[in-house]
Amino acid sequence: MELTHQLTPMLRTLRLSGILETLEVRNRQAVEARTSFVEFLALLLQDELERRAQAALHLRLRRAAFAFDKTLESFDSVQRRVMCSEAQRLAVHGLVLSPHST
Repeated sequence: MELTHQLTPMLRTLRLSGILETLEVRNRQAVEARTSFVEFLALLLQDELERRAQAALHLRLRRAAFAFDKTLESFDSVQRRVMCSEAQRLAVHGLVLSPHST
């Protein structure tokens, strides 16, 4: 697409090069749906915001240098018992709803 080649240096100068990743797809969608220019632009900018948010999250996680991911299943049994007893204590005080209370 010739227009994309013309936009590339401008988007890079404006630090919006992430738009290039979704530009062709969004353009095709806009043509098919007869989307207005403002709606098309809003979709492109939303894509860029989401891309930046994901990149920022990835950077924060990398800088945090977590050794590994933890899931509830990976906790040892002692921690599970403590968590269960704590949840039961909170439930007694009405701070946790039982699945049958809805």
